[in-house]
Amino acid sequence: MAALDDPHLFAQYVKRNRVFILGAGFSAGAGIPLTEGLLANAMKKFSVECPGIYSRVENCAKESICAPDDDLDLSRVSFSELCTFLEFIELREYGGGERWCENGSREKLALRFYLAKTIAEQTPIIGSVPQLYLDFAAQLHERDIVISLNWDGLLEVTLEAVGKTYT
Repeated sequence: MAALDDPHLFAQYVKRNRVFILGAGFSAGAGIPLTEGLLANAMKKFSVECPGIYSRVENCAKESICAPDDDLDLSRVSFSELCTFLEFIELREYGGGERWCENGSREKLALRFYLAKTIAEQTPIIGSVPQLYLDFAAQLHERDIVISLNWDGLLEVTLEAVGKTYT
């Protein structure tokens, strides 16, 4: 314990044993939307690029919030509730029997695709990562542990931009 009482030794200890846990807010400064904005952006792209399946997901979203048949107000749709409702619809339609695909219904797979596409399109490329993230990555040490709960690849892009390896 004496080592932790010495400020110099304590600083060395902390630098050798750092753990960073990154949540959704980490990526917001780079322009990657948080969950609410992500769903709205993905649904807009989905509606343009795949209107047939989108209309089924839109109807499920309306049903999940007990909305009338007019325009869907995505600000009222909870991302997690929509996903849960799509699970319910799939169970109701297939009743545990043969499904369209082992990975889920067309609607769920298409929604996942447009969520992933939106995230990928919003994630900066190596040459356009904001300085804040470059500074964060540059100060990381080989023994640091970084746990990211994010869906985007911003951390990986940033580490590559500053020439750091990661596993």
